[in-house]
Amino acid sequence: MESGPDIINLLAKSLIYVKTLTKLKVIYTLGRRMTNDLPLQFDPVLFAQQGRSIAGQIEARELPGFSESASKSDGTIDVTMAFSTSSLKFPMVQGTIVGSIVQTCQRCLGDVAVEIDAPFKLLLVNPESLELASKEGHEIYEYSGQYVSTVEFIEDEILLTMPIVVKHQNIDQCDPEARKWMQKQEPLDVEVKTHKPNPFASLKNLKF
Repeated sequence: MESGPDIINLLAKSLIYVKTLTKLKVIYTLGRRMTNDLPLQFDPVLFAQQGRSIAGQIEARELPGFSESASKSDGTIDVTMAFSTSSLKFPMVQGTIVGSIVQTCQRCLGDVAVEIDAPFKLLLVNPESLELASKEGHEIYEYSGQYVSTVEFIEDEILLTMPIVVKHQNIDQCDPEARKWMQKQEPLDVEVKTHKPNPFASLKNLKF
């Protein structure tokens, strides 16, 4: 019969094994999302020193940070990234993120393809160097540790370009049934606006 310390060691090894399998599963899943030479993660300092340039695609439906409606998109996001070093020797990355993501229209609750066009030029900076990096006058992408997750980086930049309220650009593109309902509500809106008292109406009778 195994002693207490042996059981503890066995449990610890089992936990490490499970964590390793989980990590490998995550890496495999992320690897399926990206094509060409987009890495799963990158070392900003090393890539900047090497002057690396990378380009590739990631499936829009696989971006984990977006709502479930993004899973309806069969499109891809095209990404380019070129690394260099700033005047104060901070890693810098410049590139583009272009594609489309299907989201839910907040007007008709139907699907709407949101076009993504996100050029970027950023300093890649650790928290302890933020004050010095801010003197360069560039936008800053803050990260901790040695590596940056490529998927998280792409998602962060996409989120900055997303509209606050997602909707079809033209109401005629909305779902027909929802459009009929909205058109029925429009006269009520006009009536409310027509009968709303003007807070400045009483001023016309004042004499100065």
